[in-house]
Amino acid sequence: MLLPGTKVGRYLVKKKLAEGGMAEIYLCAAVGPEGFEKEVVLKVVRSFLARDETFMTMFVAEARLASRLNHANVVQIFDFAKHDDSYFIAMEYVRGVSLWDLRRRCRELGAAMPVIVAAEIALQVARGLQYAHALTDRGRPLGVVHRDVTPHNVLLSFDGAVKLTDFGIAKASGNQISTASGMLKGKFAYMSPEQARGEKLDARSDLFALGIILWELLTGGRLFEGDSDVAVLRAVQTSYISPPQRLNPDVPAVLDWVVMKALERDLAKRFQTAAELERVLASFVLHHTQAVEDANVGLFVSKMFKGELDALKTSEGAQREATESTAKDPLTHGGAPDATAIVDRDHSSPRTAVMPGIRPRGPLEDPDDGSQKRTEQLAELAPQQTQTPRLATPAAPLDRAPEVERPDADTTRSVRVRGAPTVSTPAAPPRPSALPFAAVAFAALGFVASLLYLFSARPLPSSEPPAPGPVIAQPAAPVADAPVADASAAVEPPVAEAAPPEPPAPAPPVEAGTLELDARPFAAVKLNGRPWQDEVLGLKRFSLKPGRYTLELKHPRRTVTKTVTLSPNHVTRLKFDALEKP
Repeated sequence: MLLPGTKVGRYLVKKKLAEGGMAEIYLCAAVGPEGFEKEVVLKVVRSFLARDETFMTMFVAEARLASRLNHANVVQIFDFAKHDDSYFIAMEYVRGVSLWDLRRRCRELGAAMPVIVAAEIALQVARGLQYAHALTDRGRPLGVVHRDVTPHNVLLSFDGAVKLTDFGIAKASGNQISTASGMLKGKFAYMSPEQARGEKLDARSDLFALGIILWELLTGGRLFEGDSDVAVLRAVQTSYISPPQRLNPDVPAVLDWVVMKALERDLAKRFQTAAELERVLASFVLHHTQAVEDANVGLFVSKMFKGELDALKTSEGAQREATESTAKDPLTHGGAPDATAIVDRDHSSPRTAVMPGIRPRGPLEDPDDGSQKRTEQLAELAPQQTQTPRLATPAAPLDRAPEVERPDADTTRSVRVRGAPTVSTPAAPPRPSALPFAAVAFAALGFVASLLYLFSARPLPSSEPPAPGPVIAQPAAPVADAPVADASAAVEPPVAEAAPPEPPAPAPPVEAGTLELDARPFAAVKLNGRPWQDEVLGLKRFSLKPGRYTLELKHPRRTVTKTVTLSPNHVTRLKFDALEKP
């Protein structure tokens, strides 16, 4: 793990953004001369993987392939190098969130994604895919296939940019990235049927994955889901795909047709190129947008993440103000020298001129006034010069305040400003000594202390003993109903410790009950007021302890709260349909 402030090549680490099983992601700054700075993202391979030749071959191939991509809808690669015992890729920093984060936030807020925004996102992803699919090397098509088009790899900036990233498992024909037939790579829920079967892939596989993303954006649910990876792969190949218009009536018929065509399992019936899909989506957005703001992705993302965006702006503003303030301080940041500090070429210590009425400052003190203000004061005193200019008195070393020479015969001081003649100004009159006043004050305090001691002192006892008098014992406060303890019983004999209790017998196992939940099209579930299931799509079974439970089923269109009672070895069925009229 790289700590903030670590130098990686010419990049300075700012903070850690994310980590995975193969690499770590860091936000860094590329620094250069004259204060140049540009934010980038470093993808650093974990050290133990850097010794894996197979993985490094794939990683280097990713860097080579991604470095060829230069498109507005593809994250750009800037650099590839080695740091210590690992490798890293420097790539473009997208200031925003992923499409997966946006879907999750919409589900948390119960807000449906606008149809136009969903189509605009798919349109820009298709545009980036078309550029990658058509990439050539000296006129020879490379046949690039992304193979991992998922919401996690679609980045959305707060400014409205949509960028496709992570070509880590991309496949190029005739390239070292090619994967052997039968090997599965990628997220199972976003695979095409031919990819799930391990067959040879082409650009149409990415279009099927993009169709899954668009279907989920329009319906708010998951298209392919199962209890295991095998079940998900089986669903990709055989499960029924419901038209999005049936689950969301706001989806126009033309967009419903586009999604179903992209999800055709027959390659001949699917869109053949990303450019074809791009043209259809562009036509839909153009004819169904009523205002420019309707298709503004950045506006919708900023609305969903308003709190995070405000906090980011506040943090950046505070950091910028701190940088500007330190840049003005020459003692801590190496800024421009102060007007009163003149460095002698032959000496390491600066020559400091002290103005009348201003206390000399040490090296760690902040100046009370700016250099511009002191220069203006010096300019006002310049006409008062009465004698030949002299050189300023050298200051003391930096570990103490500078000393000022006070000549007895001359009542003027020398003031020198960079670029200006030395100015002699009248010195401040000497202050009266405070020693006589201190002596008088101490004498007065001693006299007052003596008087107080004499009046408060007690008379000394006489040499004769005092006359005996009656002694009255003061009884102690009685304690109610408290017996008088005998001296012999002051120490009680130790009590024998009781034998430790026997451990309780283990409780008999409780037979669980079964809850069969049928959520259409999907629902987020809370159990007894606490989040339980982020997303339940279709029919699912859960084993719970017998008892009474309160379930809150939430969908962007409808929220229902129901109470169920589970019995041992008994199945309790509960159905929820968000599109059903209440």
